[in-house]
Amino acid sequence: MEKDLEKMYQDKIRRLEEDISGLRMSRRIMMTLLEQTQINGRAEQERLLNENRRLNKQVSAYARQLWHLKTSNNISEE
Repeated sequence: MEKDLEKMYQDKIRRLEEDISGLRMSRRIMMTLLEQTQINGRAEQERLLNENRRLNKQVSAYARQLWHLKTSNNISEE
């Protein structure tokens, strides 16, 4: 009877140790995925900021062209 109880506890301990090992592995995987997600997020944010700067420059250049056209047309009409 005592041997059965000891074996039962040893089996239970072994299963718990396996569970802990699996949880550690899952935690490492989750941390790796989180880090990768953060890296990708920063890269995407940088890409969008650069795109925004590029578009702002284009809009400014276009606005200057329109302004010059408008002012040159006004001078011509006078």
